Amino acid sequence: MRSYVSSLLVAGLMSGLGAATSARMPLDTRQEAAFNNPVLFQDLPDIDVFRVGSVYYYSTSTFAFSPGAPVLKSYDLVNWTPVTHSVPDVADFGEEYRLNGDNDRAYVKGIWASSMRYRESNDKFYWMGCIQSTGKTFLYTAPGNGAADNDGENDNWEWTLEGTIDQCFYDNGIFFDDDDTMYVTWGNRQLRVTQLSDDGLSVVRTETIYDSGDDLYLEGAHFYKTRGYYWVCPTKVASGQYILRSTEPFGTYEVREFWDNLSGPLSNAGYAHQGGMVDTPEGDWHYLAFMDAYPAGRIPVLAPSHGLTMTGHQLYSMAMAAGA
Repeated sequence: MRSYVSSLLVAGLMSGLGAATSARMPLDTRQEAAFNNPVLFQDLPDIDVFRVGSVYYYSTSTFAFSPGAPVLKSYDLVNWTPVTHSVPDVADFGEEYRLNGDNDRAYVKGIWASSMRYRESNDKFYWMGCIQSTGKTFLYTAPGNGAADNDGENDNWEWTLEGTIDQCFYDNGIFFDDDDTMYVTWGNRQLRVTQLSDDGLSVVRTETIYDSGDDLYLEGAHFYKTRGYYWVCPTKVASGQYILRSTEPFGTYEVREFWDNLSGPLSNAGYAHQGGMVDTPEGDWHYLAFMDAYPAGRIPVLAPSHGLTMTGHQLYSMAMAAGA
């Protein structure tokens, strides 16, 4: 399989973003702006990032910590502020999360890679995660309080457990299509797309869109749509990123390795991976990933990808920025 790597992203991860730069400033999406990597010196793994209006939202994993699934917001992808937790109390998952007894503990379970999106049709934010100790997928929602009309702002977060699905949508990425149909991509090695009911609590249809086999471990996929294509973007654990593209949500998908073993801006750390793509209001795209930086944790790094175009026997753009 061919590997297609953008010079812009390589440069961003390996040089300019890793160097000491001037004081942090809002990103100018049409020109290079200076900022420091990592954008946050915190353990904030399994990144899901999206935009509503002018506000970027970042959801992350917290395992057995409660409240869980913290959400941060930003106006420039560099300066982030915590705003809420999608899971108010992880005891919703079971009594073992109260950590009361010697044999009643769930330290390494709980909230792994999950996803969050805004649904404009009913003005709600959705959070979905497979909870490892239960084998179930939990769905929480919060009113948007007119976020679509308020340029993405929501100043009052009230999360409610809507229900569960008796299936583990492992490392899932939820997505609302143009006709408001709800989908979720999920799985490891075997990547799947599932269409959900309107309330998100039952399965309508599931298809395997790619089987990577025993020699390639893919997980942590996110689901996007732009320029008439559906994009599923999983990570290669724990060193790279893949891209799948189709004109239909259930495929057939083209598959490309975007990069593997690409050095990043942090010394004594792993490779940038398991990140999310997000577009600016102007239509530029950026990639926010994490790097394993023991003992500090999995720390977020940012790379601009506007104008990001892959080259090869077939031209198409990773972040769907130009020419697709």
